[in-house]
Amino acid sequence: MLRLKNLTAFSVVFCMLLSMFGTAFAYNVPEDVAGTVYEESAELLGALGIMVGDDDGEFRPNDTIIRSEFAKIAVHALGLEDVAETSKEASNFPDVVEGHWATGYINVAANQGIIVGDDVGTFRPDDKITYAEAVTILVRVLGHEPSALTKGAFPTGYLVVGNEIGITKGVSASAGAEINRGGVARMTYNALTIKLMERTGFGNDVSYEVVDKTLLADKLNVQKSNGLVQANGHTSLTGNSSLKKNEVNIGGEVYKLGDTNADKLLGHHVTFYYQEDDNSSDKTLLVVRTNEAKTAVITIGAEDIVSITTDANSQTVVKYWVDKENDSESTEDVLSSTAKLIFNGKSETFNTDKLTPTSGTLTLVDNDGDDIYDIAQVINYENHVVEDISTAANAIYDKYGKPTLTLDPDNKNVHFELTDLKGNEVALKDLKEWDVLAVAKSTDGKLLDLTLVRESVEGRITGKNDTKFFIEGKGYEVADNYTATINLNDQGVFYLDIDGRIAAIDTTKKASNNYAYLISAKSGVSFDDTLNIKLFNANGEVVTLETAEKIRFNGTANQTAETVLSALKNGGSEVVQQLITFETNGDNKINELTLATDKTSTGEIVANGFTLNMVASDVVYKSASSKLGNVVVGEETVVFNIPAGKTSATDFSMGNKNTFVNNNQYNIRVYDLKEDYTAGVIIVTNATGNPEENSTIAVVDQISQTLDENDQQTDALEFFQDGEKKSLMAVDTTILVKDNGSGGTTALKQGDIIQYRLNGDGKIDNITLLFDIDDKATEAKTEHSDRLTTLYGKVTKKFSNSVNVTVNGAAEENYNIANATVYNYDSTKNSNKISVVTPGDVQRFEEANPRLVFMRIYDHEVKEIVIIR
Repeated sequence: MLRLKNLTAFSVVFCMLLSMFGTAFAYNVPEDVAGTVYEESAELLGALGIMVGDDDGEFRPNDTIIRSEFAKIAVHALGLEDVAETSKEASNFPDVVEGHWATGYINVAANQGIIVGDDVGTFRPDDKITYAEAVTILVRVLGHEPSALTKGAFPTGYLVVGNEIGITKGVSASAGAEINRGGVARMTYNALTIKLMERTGFGNDVSYEVVDKTLLADKLNVQKSNGLVQANGHTSLTGNSSLKKNEVNIGGEVYKLGDTNADKLLGHHVTFYYQEDDNSSDKTLLVVRTNEAKTAVITIGAEDIVSITTDANSQTVVKYWVDKENDSESTEDVLSSTAKLIFNGKSETFNTDKLTPTSGTLTLVDNDGDDIYDIAQVINYENHVVEDISTAANAIYDKYGKPTLTLDPDNKNVHFELTDLKGNEVALKDLKEWDVLAVAKSTDGKLLDLTLVRESVEGRITGKNDTKFFIEGKGYEVADNYTATINLNDQGVFYLDIDGRIAAIDTTKKASNNYAYLISAKSGVSFDDTLNIKLFNANGEVVTLETAEKIRFNGTANQTAETVLSALKNGGSEVVQQLITFETNGDNKINELTLATDKTSTGEIVANGFTLNMVASDVVYKSASSKLGNVVVGEETVVFNIPAGKTSATDFSMGNKNTFVNNNQYNIRVYDLKEDYTAGVIIVTNATGNPEENSTIAVVDQISQTLDENDQQTDALEFFQDGEKKSLMAVDTTILVKDNGSGGTTALKQGDIIQYRLNGDGKIDNITLLFDIDDKATEAKTEHSDRLTTLYGKVTKKFSNSVNVTVNGAAEENYNIANATVYNYDSTKNSNKISVVTPGDVQRFEEANPRLVFMRIYDHEVKEIVIIR
């Protein structure tokens, strides 16, 4: 009897499979075969190196297998893989080409007589193997070919023998059918423990006998056994343990853990495979599996435990929910009066008070088949929320005042494991503020199991009841470690623990990043009880959204359209253009709108809210510190370019950190300033309107005249950018031009290289000319800023990932071009002069075939190259 119940998402993933202390039933098993008929076969064959998963860790049981792959399997099953490594000389099979990856395996298999060629002497290494062919090879591997030859040879005789000796147990197919990896795994697994046939008579008295030998024991030096796991390196069923950390006691014998989970199966009857070292006599485990016929296990989540009581026979009665949501009655099981308690990985005196963890699991183990459970294994988690770490002190400091956790690898008296939810090891240095750790700590403090949980939800508290708080409509319980008051309308990032409960709240992070610049608002077209609000959003788009009939405005619910419109006009006749935040409902209607609270007079930083913190002029930007004055411009800072005095979205644009140029002055409005003085939003009111320096280049292909949506004449640009051809419209006919050298302008030409800026309507409203094709005979290097450089020169040397370039005969400089986007402009062609090429097409300059290169270099990295001919 093996009963496993469905726990919550976090509990089932971590508590049962990954905990240092937990009960695990499959280990090193590819996920795509876990719980299938192929699981045990795949686990053992993987441990033996006979059949392993792919690079993604999948076994792919339904994929077919080719003949060369099966040759490898057969050679590994015989333990001859080392011989194969030294047998890579040319094959006798003409279709096994020189250098074929399986040559060594094919040669060994042929020499051993377990593969033969077809009627024309070929092996067909890449053909999919059939059921009959696979059975035949395994019959030969086991030495039973003489029997097969007497029963009809290929394929009938081999299939008969394969069935008789047990190779095909659990697998069936027609002789000529292609067999999949799952079927091959089961047959190979079966073959490992089938007794071999050997030749016992020679000369005129040839005879064969089945002997007491197997592939597993006699070819692979692997033994199979059964026993009860009695102790690991931390504890035993009877108390303390004298074993080393990498040892386990099974049935009274000591084994090295190897790459198994035997230490997690304390009290389980197990079937296991091991190898014994000829020199040291150490026995190392390869695979360990719970023997389900002798061990019954129930794992109960902490939230599903109903009660723990003691009956008249001094037995402990555990009542619990199997399916809490749907069951009408709880289930009951009994622990023996002599039951053992293992609490957070260590044996303790049995105490019913410790059977109800606040978070974690209670696992009951019956190992004598009487339906009364003999072991209670408790995993009890406490939450720790990372405030900071010290790698020097090996310390983790808790945000809410819990004792510091010390993880000192040099302290031999304390053993710890720090992993993520998938069981991957995590280094102390990789922990971050707000990380939630589920910590299971033994009573003596010498055994710690820590699991990193990085699950969070962002939003606002929209409701609550006796047990849960609702974040945007979804309910969450609060973990015991979080004791601060939670109120309706609180917003931020809510960090969850291993049970999906709220363990920490960061109110310094806004729940909404829906910043937008309000352009206008008016009553709805059809009804006065809604508004149509026109916004310039953080994506640089102009959108018009309708409001819901009732709006949460500045934190107050159920406000009418009329009330909101009046507030937006602020006593005037027109809506005041300003930065807002907003939320929409499922119908994409605005149901929440917030104006910034003005804190400019006090400079106060508000942790939870939308605030205007600063208005300043002529603030100098320093790129080295990424600061505008004392305000940090972060990678996530949202930047709006809203020129002073402009009210049309066609004059607005979006920017980012790269908008700001070193030592330039800016007029700014700063919103949502954080404690570290990083700005949430900055509105720049004196932006130059120039394209940003980090913009990718556009190689001009063609300009044509067109009409815009208002039937006004403008220009359309066709160009190459980001490795593909694109087209955009300009706001008018004055944009896509360059100086003509006589004080006037002329239209851009094919081969010109520009950067451009888009307005709120997605049209080009400004450009920067980086390279004028009319000057293609003039080499130049221009440092536009401390971050942007362009050059036009000759390639003098080329290497695998870089080139040397000289400009006007100056000293060569080396540039890595491996990640650059490359274009080719060939003025000698009649059409299709521009194409997308690769870094490999960049060649040395030759007078007979003159080609120069234009490069845009940003932050010391070559971003694009244009080869100019």
